Amino acid sequence: MEKKIFEGEVPIYVVQPEDLIGLKVQAMANDPQRKFREMADIESVMDLYKKELEWKRIREYFELFDMNDEYEALRRRFTDAE
Repeated sequence: MEKKIFEGEVPIYVVQPEDLIGLKVQAMANDPQRKFREMADIESVMDLYKKELEWKRIREYFELFDMNDEYEALRRRFTDAE
């Protein structure tokens, strides 16, 4: 995603929140000892962007790594808070 900085003068590319969450899910799958740290990061991102998130794309990341229960818990928590 492109963002403009310095009063719109300079375009930069940043990762979208959903993709950052996907990377965190992959990190948990690769090293289960990281689960609590990565989930804390995911929750922070979700808290910041909850009204803007594409939940379908997030679900796909969790499904890819067979973490459906974790996805459902997060979805309930962050969509019920709206």
